[in-house]
Amino acid sequence: MSKITDEPDLYDILYQDLTDDIDLYCEMLKDKKEVLELGAGSGRITIPLAKKGIKVIALDNSDNMLKKLRDRLNNDLINNIEIVHDDMITYIHPKKVSTILIPFSTFNYLLSHDEQKRCIETIAKNLEENGELVMELILKNAFHNITQDDKLYLTKSINENNYVYEYWTNTKYNKDTKIIEQLREFKIYENGNLINTVSNIEWKNRIVEYEDIIKMLEDNFEKIEILGIDTNREEALGEYNQNCEYLIVKARRKKDEVNN
Repeated sequence: MSKITDEPDLYDILYQDLTDDIDLYCEMLKDKKEVLELGAGSGRITIPLAKKGIKVIALDNSDNMLKKLRDRLNNDLINNIEIVHDDMITYIHPKKVSTILIPFSTFNYLLSHDEQKRCIETIAKNLEENGELVMELILKNAFHNITQDDKLYLTKSINENNYVYEYWTNTKYNKDTKIIEQLREFKIYENGNLINTVSNIEWKNRIVEYEDIIKMLEDNFEKIEILGIDTNREEALGEYNQNCEYLIVKARRKKDEVNN
């Protein structure tokens, strides 16, 4: 089994039409001078932030994705992006930062409560007092094609020049572990002819519910604000409700306790 991060070109094609969150993050972080981005990948969020004049510390644990990010950098961006190959569960930055961003469903890639909790604790260690965490979470409602069988279903078709990229998935949910598991396959056509099939791509995601993330954050964070996004991601953020497919979490790191 391979992972989607082993195929950065396919990853970029799959998510190329996901742009509304870029505007959202740029607006939320417009007054920031520096941001530590966890799960930067190939730079889908990193580069737009850097173009806004924000210094981005782009961390990811995938060599393939970071290579794609490096290839995209030009002279105007090099000074605004620092690339770090490391694990967000354990990475300690040399100096504390004022803002940490975990975009899209990156936090959900951590597949146990323990990993997720440890990541939150590490984030708190990397933030200054009153530093801000901005994080997006994907919810079970976002997966509309959960099945009990092993059949692959056509989920998305992308036309680009003379090429068509078909994205096939089988999606299952384990209510005990809260893990969404997808088997993915990409079919690539040129002028109507199948020229390549990339099979057996594994993708896993652990769902974090509204109540779960509050409990994870409350030891180290305060002023926790959670907003929801319904089916149409282009709509404005609103209060969380049972129909939400994504959550946007904002929280401030608590001040260190002073012992008298």
